[in-house]
Amino acid sequence: MMGVKERDAFEEQNRIRTNPRSIIKKIENEINLFDSTGRIIERPGIRLMTSEGIGAWYEAKDALKDHGKVSPLEWNDYLALAA
Repeated sequence: MMGVKERDAFEEQNRIRTNPRSIIKKIENEINLFDSTGRIIERPGIRLMTSEGIGAWYEAKDALKDHGKVSPLEWNDYLALAA
């Protein structure tokens, strides 16, 4: 019952849970996409205004450096149907 997008998101979530530092490079790359106001991420064809701004990305980066590993989640079709 899991679609491709759901599987990708679920696997990414588990990758981060089991290795929190694995996403730090991606966060650093996104920090470089913020404009000079620190509120807008600009990518080709996308302009995303954030509520919290660049500070939230720095906070996430710092938190992930100190966060311990946790066990991966297991997919459950019944819970997915309930959501």
